[in-house]
Amino acid sequence: MLEADALAVRSLRGTADDPSAVRAITVRFSGPTILSEYFQRDMAVTGWDITELRTEGDSAVISMEWLETSNDEALRGLSSRLRTIADRYGVVYEGWSLPAVIPKE
Repeated sequence: MLEADALAVRSLRGTADDPSAVRAITVRFSGPTILSEYFQRDMAVTGWDITELRTEGDSAVISMEWLETSNDEALRGLSSRLRTIADRYGVVYEGWSLPAVIPKE
């Protein structure tokens, strides 16, 4: 897991978050290959919901959502998958964010 991801997890664990609750995790990538049809198609086909796509000159930024729990195993797997996407497509993985889910009493 990337250090930034580990810091986010430690912060999340400091709340009353329920790590078994499924929630939308937002991820962000940037780079010129995001503009290619195959990147966007591959992300949609593999279950990512593209929530934002904006161009910045010859490059682009994309935000996508994935439904997942926030337990340590799921987040380690997600972090690994995000690094694989970045390597495979030549994009920059900028990180993820997710809402804390506080159990109702």
